[in-house]
Amino acid sequence: TLGIRDPVEKISKQELEKAAQEHFLKTVKVNHDGRFEVHYPFFKDHPPLTDNLALSLKRLESTIKKLKREGHEEAYAKVLQGWKDQGIIEEVPPHEREKPAHYLPHHPVIKSNSTTPVRPVFDASAKEF
Repeated sequence: TLGIRDPVEKISKQELEKAAQEHFLKTVKVNHDGRFEVHYPFFKDHPPLTDNLALSLKRLESTIKKLKREGHEEAYAKVLQGWKDQGIIEEVPPHEREKPAHYLPHHPVIKSNSTTPVRPVFDASAKEF
C-alpha cells in the first residue's frame, strides 16, 4: 500500500495516550539499583529500526566541532560522564560495535543563562538523507 488509510482506521490521540499508558503500566519495573525501567512503546507493525552508525558518527563529529568552537566541550563531556556514572547512558562495548544497531544521535542545547548552560538532547527522529 501507499500508506493511505481509511480515516476510520486512524487512531485518535486519546487512544494512543491510553495505549502508551497501558504499555507503561505493563512493562515498568524497578531494577536491582532501584531505578525504573520501561520498554520502548513501538507501534504495532512498525518496521524494524535501521543501522544508523554512519549517521550517528557524522552527527557526533559535527557536535564535537560545535562544542570546541563554542568552548563547551568540557561541560558537555561532564554531563555525559555524569549520566554514564548514573547508568542513564552506556558506552557500546568494542565487541558490540561491529553488529548492526540503532543509535540515538545527540546534540547540545546551549543556554548560558540557565542552571544547565549546556545539555545533550537526543534526536530519536534523526534520518539520513
